[in-house]
Amino acid sequence: EFANFLIGCSFVVPAAWIYRRQRNIKGMLLGMAAGIVCMVLLGSVINYFILLPVYATVFGQPLEFFIQMGTESCHCGFKNIYLICSSAVQFAEGHYHQCSDLFALSQTGSAVRTVIP
Repeated sequence: EFANFLIGCSFVVPAAWIYRRQRNIKGMLLGMAAGIVCMVLLGSVINYFILLPVYATVFGQPLEFFIQMGTESCHCGFKNIYLICSSAVQFAEGHYHQCSDLFALSQTGSAVRTVIP
């Protein structure tokens, strides 16, 4: 569970940090791309140096058994597809909110929603 938390933070922290510095579409895309890269790299390091040795010790199997199991299931490829799809949905949602705020402002002369900086 702790490894999942760390890997999740490795996506959120860089994405939020970059977007906080550049609050536009470019910053959003750059942040998500950086989050994906950080998550893949940190996830690989955590799996290789922490999780796989712990699993090998707990289950009494050689380390190669778990490495072979991971390469046969192509888990990394599916995780990358998940990250790209998740980022696309988050981008669409964030872009929709920006456009809806602009649309509401142009229609009424005042913003309908309050955006917290």
